[in-house]
Amino acid sequence: MTTDTPLPAWIDRDAWEGFVEFRRRQERQSRGRIAWTSRAELLVLKELFRLHAQGHDVNASLDQSVRIGWTDVYAPRQQQDQRQSFRQGDESRAKDRVREMTGGLGTGDVDSMEAWRERLRH
Repeated sequence: MTTDTPLPAWIDRDAWEGFVEFRRRQERQSRGRIAWTSRAELLVLKELFRLHAQGHDVNASLDQSVRIGWTDVYAPRQQQDQRQSFRQGDESRAKDRVREMTGGLGTGDVDSMEAWRERLRH
């Protein structure tokens, strides 16, 4: 099945058509509750432009949606996981800095702020 939707070069025609085919099938199976209208198409394309501007692989987003059964597009999970690991790395560096500033006393060494203060007094 082919669509006549003009696409930017960074959207793979096969990935797009696969997503559109999936959405049309979902529309039939849902008896029209999940409609694939020109407005829905425009909104999905706007989201793909936003994801692309954020540096995401939009073709992976389209494939992920079809694979998982989503009727919308989201940042690829692998890329989300990578950002999460960066945040965890930041948290780890912050904990290391706390240990450094407190002479080895880490944030995981105490259960509450009051216990933290008590340990600092001794």
